[in-house]
Amino acid sequence: MLFVALFVVWLALAILAEVSREGARGRARPNARIVPLRVEVPQSIDFVWTEAVRLIDAQLDLSSSLDGKISPLIAVSGAALALVVGQRDLFGGLTPILALELLVVIAFLLLAFRFRGFAFAPALSALLAEANRAEDEIKTLFLGNMQEAYLINVEALSVKNLYLRWATYSLGFIAATLVIVAIR
Repeated sequence: MLFVALFVVWLALAILAEVSREGARGRARPNARIVPLRVEVPQSIDFVWTEAVRLIDAQLDLSSSLDGKISPLIAVSGAALALVVGQRDLFGGLTPILALELLVVIAFLLLAFRFRGFAFAPALSALLAEANRAEDEIKTLFLGNMQEAYLINVEALSVKNLYLRWATYSLGFIAATLVIVAIR
C-alpha cells in the first residue's frame, strides 16, 4: 500500500509541474515578426544561415524519430492494459494497481506524442515583406528569428523527452509492482 501511495504522490507532483509549465509556455508558430540580431551583414552569413537551417532540420527530424518510438509504446501499453483488465482473475487484487500504472504510462506517452510546439522560422509572409532586399541582408535580418526558433525547439524537445522519461519511470513502477507480487 505504501508503494501505491508513493506512486500517487509522484503522479500528482508530475501533473502539477506540467500544469504550471503549460501555463507559462505558449505554442510556437512561424515567426511573422522580425527579431533583429545585427545591423551589418557579417561576412560568414551564408555559413551561419546554412548551419541554422541544418540544426533546425535536425531538431525536427529528432522529434519525428521520437514520435516514431512513442506510437508503438502507446500501442503496447494499451494492449497490456486490455490484457490486465481482461484477465482480472489472473492478476487478482493487483488489477487496479496495474491498470492505474498502465494508464499513467499511456498518459505520459500521449503527452509526449501530442506536444508539437516546434518553430519553423521565419514565416514566409515575413520573408515576402522583405523580398526587395539583397539575399544577405534578408538572412541577416532574420538570423534572430532562426536563433529564436532553435531555442524554442530545444525547449520543446526537452519537454518531449521529459514525458518520455516519466513514462519510462512509470514502466519501472509496473516492473517493481510485478516483482513485489512475485516475491510474496
